[in-house]
Amino acid sequence: MKLLIELLCPLEYFVSIVQSGRKRKAFCHLPQELGKCEGHRFMYAFSNRQQMCVPFAFSNCGGNENRCFSKENCAKACAQIRSRFVSYI
Repeated sequence: MKLLIELLCPLEYFVSIVQSGRKRKAFCHLPQELGKCEGHRFMYAFSNRQQMCVPFAFSNCGGNENRCFSKENCAKACAQIRSRFVSYI
């Protein structure tokens, strides 16, 4: 029984992710972070408030994964994921 539960829990998690049908990659929901160094490089991060990629100044170290070198890369990385799966759970 314990083995069955361990096998089904990841499946339930997967189904709960795809059932909404329109999601973004997890890092796209992170806030923009400047970082903790003194450098300045313009990069793009997905803004949840504006629902688009916006430029920001990155310090070249630290921060989080919500940053891309170009607006096009950001738009591709954070495009909505449309699922073809339907959940009946």
